[in-house]
Amino acid sequence: MTRDELIRLGCGEYCSPQDTTEWLKKKRKLYAANKVMPFYFARRSFHLKIDPNQSNATRRAQVDTDARLFEMAENPDKVYSPTACEGDELIPKSLHRKKQLPKGDGLFNENEFNGTANVNVSPLEYMDWVANHIKIRVKPSDAPCPAAYSLLMWVKEDSDNLKDFWTSMFPRTLPAKSQIENQSKFNDDNRSTFDLLSRLQGEGKDGSGEVSVL
Repeated sequence: MTRDELIRLGCGEYCSPQDTTEWLKKKRKLYAANKVMPFYFARRSFHLKIDPNQSNATRRAQVDTDARLFEMAENPDKVYSPTACEGDELIPKSLHRKKQLPKGDGLFNENEFNGTANVNVSPLEYMDWVANHIKIRVKPSDAPCPAAYSLLMWVKEDSDNLKDFWTSMFPRTLPAKSQIENQSKFNDDNRSTFDLLSRLQGEGKDGSGEVSVL
């Protein structure tokens, strides 16, 4: 982002965490978007060691983080270490250690899915499968379909994807409250038809008695 873009998003202005809407906006659109949240938390922890006042530490951490963003905008060809606080220097991107990518293109052959490549599995089914395998090592052949495996790999990529899955995607597969209530009316409660008939027969012959059936 350029300096002007940063300023439009509130960089250089203190945003009180008490103002929840504005603070969340600044964290998401400014800090998270520019990948400086680890730096912000590191600076806040640093200031809390000097001054235990939470408000003061938050203000100073924002000042430090905003200053870093401005410096990053002025040095677009260089990068910072994500959390270093004291004495960290701008590192030329050409020397910055790059993340090692896995060998190959990350794609799989159809036969690795054990014949499920053309299987028609409903989104509800494979979303449930993903939810149950987030913490389990799986192979393509373990998945009910390629879509399920692809979604699981995406969910495991980072914490933001995992959060989106649990808060936005998976809840859509759950039945509505009204649907659950309607289904519960027809659940088998282990009472036989003969049992109900016997109870009905216990009603007074003159019709004055009442027998609870449900």
